[in-house]
Parts: sequence; C-alpha cells; structure tokens
Amino acid sequence: MLKEIVVLYNQRQLAAVAEKASALVEEFPSSFVLWNIIGVASAQLGKLDRAIEGFHRASDLNPEFPDAYSNLGNAYKAQGKLSAAVASFARALALKPDFAEARNNLGIVLQDQGKLAEAAESYKRALEIKADYAEAHNNLGSTLQELGDLGAAVESYTRALEITPDNSVARSQKLHQMAKMCDWSGVSEFESVKSSIGIEGNKIPPFTVHSYEDHPQRQQSRAALWAKESYKQSPRPLPPRPGSRLEKLRVGFFSADFRDHPVLQLIAGLFRNYDRTQFTISAYGYGAGEGGKPRAQLICDVDRFHDIDSMS
Repeated sequence: MLKEIVVLYNQRQLAAVAEKASALVEEFPSSFVLWNIIGVASAQLGKLDRAIEGFHRASDLNPEFPDAYSNLGNAYKAQGKLSAAVASFARALALKPDFAEARNNLGIVLQDQGKLAEAAESYKRALEIKADYAEAHNNLGSTLQELGDLGAAVESYTRALEITPDNSVARSQKLHQMAKMCDWSGVSEFESVKSSIGIEGNKIPPFTVHSYEDHPQRQQSRAALWAKESYKQSPRPLPPRPGSRLEKLRVGFFSADFRDHPVLQLIAGLFRNYDRTQFTISAYGYGAGEGGKPRAQLICDVDRFHDIDSMS
C-alpha cells in the first residue's frame, strides 16, 4: 500500500494520496512516515490545518525527524504564522545543520518578516551547503533587490538560470531588475520567450515583464496563472445573508499602500468625502513600511482601520 501511495504522489494525485494514507494510518497510527505523507499531501491541497496536524504527529512520533519540522515550518509560513515557522525551521536545523532546504525556507520567512540581511545570510549559508541550489540563488536575488543592490540581484538570477535555464521566475525577475537599471540588453532575451514565459509552465509575477511588451492577452494569461497557482487555500464559507437590510452600506478597502505612498496620497480625498449617513468605511492595511502621517490621517477619515499584516 505504501508503494502505491508513493506512485500516486509521483503522479500528483494528491487527493488520492491523502485519502489512502489517512486510511492506512488508522491501521498503523504510530507510523511517522504516513503522518508526514498526510501532511505533505494536505499542504499541497491547501488543507493547512490537516497538514499541520500530520507534521505534528510525525514529529511527536519521531522527534529526531528533521523533515517533519521543516515541513511544519512551510505550513505555518503558508498560514502567515511566521514566528512559529521560524521556530520549526530552527528545530529542523538543530537536528540537521546541513539541511540546505530548511535554511532556504528559513530565509524566505525572514524575508517575509522584513529581516532582509538575516534572510540573505540564510540563503548564502544554504548555498555554501549546496552551491547548485537554484531556488536559493533566486531567493537571494529577491532579497538583494529589496535591499536595493540590483546589480548583485541580477548576478544571483543569472546564476539560477545557469543551473536551471527554464527557470521562468528567475528570468522574469532578472529582466525586471535590468529594466529598473535602464539596461535594455535583455530585450532580445525576452523576445525569445515572450510567447511562453508565465503562460506555460511556471507562474511569474505578472508585472515583471510589463516593461517589455504591451500585449493584453498574454498579460492576462500571466495574471490568471499567477492567481491560480498562488492562492490555493480553500475559501472560507460566505457568512449567512442578513435577514434585514443594514442602515448603512459597509465598504471595505484593502491595500498594501496605506502609508506614505502615492496611492494613498491620491485617494485620500475619497475616504474624507464618503457620505457617512449612507456608508460605513473600513480600511484594511497590510505590507511592509511605516504608516507615517498619511496613515494617521486615514485612520481619522475612516470609521475603522485594521492592520492585517500578520494575518494569512
């Protein structure tokens, strides 16, 4: 049965993997391998609570199993529980210091926390262990671009492409950073992949190649693939329909730019001029950066402001 589960996993039949592993673990509840498989399949299906349960059971049954802690860190990261993710990766690395994948994934979480220098160091340590680790080169490039070192970022993306020439994420980000530096030597490179990059195979952040072409159909395809592959969690059920009409229509605005940013500066008047006799206005802010005076003014201008940056 275990061999059948492995075959199904290799065929990407994840629902079948989760179902068969869950049935088998009823017979062998002390199998940390089965619990880890349940966790891996559930995580990839977007069932994160079940995944976390599986990884916890696996690590409880075998506290010396670093993969379970690393997988648990990935699941917590997907839920937005970054501190718990860091603790899980730290546990994995305490058991296996040369665990390159865990060091890379720790870097991702540190980057999400805005700890860019620590993230870069984590990626570099992963690369000391595994020099041909394309994902770590790519992630290091991402951190370097956030730090403003665009030239070094391009070098990291180039190294990732040398290892995995079909790495569309590294290629799109490399081209994007080159465009930021007004280095248009990548135009011919983009021309050779424009009909497939971000459309076939792996997703790319769709805005990265906007500077290279104005083609609505291809841009829409890139955006659709990005959305499909980036947001796999099962949606929460809609709340029940209210039995009576509310006195005021409730309107909520979500943005990463509720701070000292041109977007908020341009739309600030919108919030001030809503008719409060007919509307209740809420603003939900997320993303890095201090709010400053523009956010302070926004908080005064809306009925409710919620900082949701730490939420998944």
